[in-house]
Amino acid sequence: MKETNVSEEEYVEKVRMAYEGRRKWRKACREAKENSKELRESFLEELAQHQALLNNTIALNEIKQLKRYEEQRKDARRIRSVLKGRNHRLLTSIEIPDVSNYTGQESENDKFSHYDVDVIWNKLLKYNGADVKSWERVDDRKLVEELIVKWQQLYFGQSKNTPLAAKEWEERFKEDEFRNQILDGEIIEEYKNQQIETVEFLRAMKRKVEVKKIPFIYTYYQFKNMIRKTKEKKIASPSGRHWGHYKALLGMEDDSMLKTIYKIMNMSMQTGIILERYTKVAITLLEKDLGRPRIHRLRPICIVEAELNCLAKQHWSRDLMRHVELNKSITND
Repeated sequence: MKETNVSEEEYVEKVRMAYEGRRKWRKACREAKENSKELRESFLEELAQHQALLNNTIALNEIKQLKRYEEQRKDARRIRSVLKGRNHRLLTSIEIPDVSNYTGQESENDKFSHYDVDVIWNKLLKYNGADVKSWERVDDRKLVEELIVKWQQLYFGQSKNTPLAAKEWEERFKEDEFRNQILDGEIIEEYKNQQIETVEFLRAMKRKVEVKKIPFIYTYYQFKNMIRKTKEKKIASPSGRHWGHYKALLGMEDDSMLKTIYKIMNMSMQTGIILERYTKVAITLLEKDLGRPRIHRLRPICIVEAELNCLAKQHWSRDLMRHVELNKSITND
């Protein structure tokens, strides 16, 4: 990949143009949304005229029929919207492979139990449950919690077998000097006999000298805009702070409380002093197959604090990706 140096002035100009383009796009979207009813009626009238010519009918009758269909579609959308929230309900039971799925050699072991998560894991690991003929539904609350917790420990613990998750790396990553050596590319020679994937990963971690560090800037306007755009029904904050709380503060004339929350969040990120509630994550499980809560078909969703979510979306997903794209810092892999 051919690399080009981007000056600070060019970078600022590109960012300004990107923001200007996004502003125009949003303005066009707002105008289209405001005039959506008139645009839709105009479209239906043109469609009715076209169908009247094809069917040799009266355009007025065609427009009445199209509007009736339109109302039926709106009613159907409202019904789906009301029923949608019931699809992902709290898990009260799960399904595991029935004891009949295990061979005689497996079940003859005195310590064998088809409720053992290790046994279930090994059974589902190879074919992802495709070879399971019958399933048993477990609805005992205590057993359901125990099975889910142990399964998630195995699921999230799969990375322990990767090279960089070894105890040696865990200890060395705590050293500032070692982390700087990785970013400077000085550590590659020491670990050149490691797996080729590990060496390639370390080589890709080397930072470019000519690329400036991205400044950590998160404005009060960005914070308010994120709150404004986030849906109130979205789950947020293990501490219990709902998005509705932030939206209520956003609508108050006196925004001193919201500004205080912003300043605490910004100060925490600038100084590296992380609040305790930022370190806590709640995990909720959603069924991938509605109505069939099989233990290996549950999607874990991590819920973090609302402010941390705002920072992640703005700083990591937007600012950082825009920065690396402009500086050609993304590897070919």
